[in-house]
Amino acid sequence: MKRKRTIGQFLVGNSITAIVLTVIIYIITILVGNWIFENLLVVNLDWKGMEAEDTYTYPFENINSKSIEALGGWIEIADEAGKVIFVKGSKQDDTYDYDVYQLLDYSVTLHKDSKQYPYIYNVYPVEGPEKEQYLYIVKFPKELYHVSIIANLASLMKHPNSMQLIILISLMGIFLLLFLTIMYFYHRFRVRHINKPLKLMLCGIQEMEAQNYKYRLDFNAEKEFACIRDSFNELAKRLEESEEDKRRIEKSKMRMLTEISHDLKTPITSIYGFSKLLYESKLLSSEERMRYIGYIYKKTDYIAQLIDELFEIAKLDDKGFEFSYNKVDMAEWLRQLVSEFYPEFENKDMNPDIVIDEESVFIEIDEKQMKRAVCNLLNNAVIYNPNGVSVQILFKRERNKIVLQIADNGIGISNAMKSRIFEPFTRVNENKAGQGTGLGLAITKKIIERHRGRIILTSNQEYKTIFNIQLPVYDEKNI
Repeated sequence: MKRKRTIGQFLVGNSITAIVLTVIIYIITILVGNWIFENLLVVNLDWKGMEAEDTYTYPFENINSKSIEALGGWIEIADEAGKVIFVKGSKQDDTYDYDVYQLLDYSVTLHKDSKQYPYIYNVYPVEGPEKEQYLYIVKFPKELYHVSIIANLASLMKHPNSMQLIILISLMGIFLLLFLTIMYFYHRFRVRHINKPLKLMLCGIQEMEAQNYKYRLDFNAEKEFACIRDSFNELAKRLEESEEDKRRIEKSKMRMLTEISHDLKTPITSIYGFSKLLYESKLLSSEERMRYIGYIYKKTDYIAQLIDELFEIAKLDDKGFEFSYNKVDMAEWLRQLVSEFYPEFENKDMNPDIVIDEESVFIEIDEKQMKRAVCNLLNNAVIYNPNGVSVQILFKRERNKIVLQIADNGIGISNAMKSRIFEPFTRVNENKAGQGTGLGLAITKKIIERHRGRIILTSNQEYKTIFNIQLPVYDEKNI
């Protein structure tokens, strides 16, 4: 996964880029200006330290030409007619006869046509001991003389030239304009780069305020913005799940209230009817009275069971309700519990297949609650199936957990019902009387989960209904 840069790294990188752009603009401007000065302009040269009054003396052999020769130049002395009569230094051209007027016209200049004028030079009129006139020529090969815009600027300050000043100021203006233009667009890009995630985050907050928890932020940005994006999306996900849970709980509460009202109304109506009949009728026989009293007793017992199971669910949902856990040999505990159901199995002509490991397996359980959970499953297998149904009770250890499986090949449970079989007031056959309160499996699931386990409903070709319970094995390290 590509590592994201931080905002600090982004700003440092952008600052470096801005500096690089500035340097590039400056270099381009210098190069362009230098080319203009070298190729398009005639630039006055600074001959300070090389003028006649600094080096000329008579006789000519005593002329001090060391500084000039060190730069690759030489000195020539020409008479009034322009003929060279003396050379000091290493002469590199073969010109010994000059047109005096042309020589004076092109002195102290650097020309763009280097083929026609391969040398740069300066000419000074000097006198001999008898007032005779000579031309003192200081000469350099052009290729040995480097002209830079800085040197030209110094010369320009010494010898102002309007055209050169205009071009120099224009170059400075162009540099400033380019710099400001590039910096403007560059900083505009940088601001837009930072503003984009900020605007999206603001939009996300507004959606959150509007309780639209399905909204998610989707953008690529620096590490800090990415962390905010991920945290926002995680928060939105949790709020969405919380909202869905809230709606589901509200729906479940309404359904539970409806079911409770229905389940209480039916037996209470029956109790009221039979009680009224017993109270008002004087002609009922003893058998009829006992039968009606039996109806009242059954309905009252059903109401008591319903209230008891509702109270049990409320306790299991209360996090403050604590279980009393004990270390138990689950294999032995299960054998004793199953033995209590043998009379029920015999009454329904059931021959249970009981497979329990001989090895002791210890787990921590609340014996009362776990007994209620397992008994609910065994009772369902006995009560709601026809006679002669095969029942299997399987118990084994798998690594750090135990597996308890209670299966039967009875009426089975439809696929549509499997998804909500552990919800309160769910009955396999809603139209069949005597199916209990519909709270048993919901209670069983909550008890198993309080033991850090889980229960699932499956089936196969041999058994239509298989309840599979998985519980963690007792670990002394966690005690």
